[in-house]
Amino acid sequence: MIDDLYIQKDSPIIQGAEISKVNDNILIYPNPTKGDFIIEFDNTWIGEIQLEISDLLGRSISNTSLGNSSGSSSHNIDFNSENDGIYLLKMTQGEKRVVYRLIKE
Repeated sequence: MIDDLYIQKDSPIIQGAEISKVNDNILIYPNPTKGDFIIEFDNTWIGEIQLEISDLLGRSISNTSLGNSSGSSSHNIDFNSENDGIYLLKMTQGEKRVVYRLIKE
């Protein structure tokens, strides 16, 4: 017997996590993704950028460093082996930090 079943139509609200829109300096596509996705940086993110991918429970899925020495770079991220769901992409570089939501279908 199922008691108190609730189906949410809209995107879930994530409490305790800072979700920032990706500004004009970072592009992440396609989103939703079926597997691989691309992260592009412009010249405001020059140098090494730490990328941590976690699930909504905060469990780390991947932690890697992305280089952007030329001032503009594109990185293909292989996400095919992960289950469908919502993931958080946390990118940090010095004092800069952005968290982005990625949907895998």
